Amino acid sequence: GGVVNNLAGVLAGMLYRGVSLVHLPTTTMSTFDAALDFKQAVNHPLGKNLLGCYYPATTIAIDPNALSTLSERHVLNGISE
Repeated sequence: GGVVNNLAGVLAGMLYRGVSLVHLPTTTMSTFDAALDFKQAVNHPLGKNLLGCYYPATTIAIDPNALSTLSERHVLNGISE
């Protein structure tokens, strides 16, 4: 889902401050949850989304052809997010 987008966002925002963040979501979950949100965060053993920052992506490239290959289950999973 959005783990890769969130991890990339945290690294771009906290470790490489100022670098352009580009999201290339390949699932509906990553499209609706991680890519379109300014909040970039990852889980910590003490709780969900405890490590993170607000760092907007400079570019979000969504490929409808890639999303059309997903099963109905995965599409609904992302839409419900």
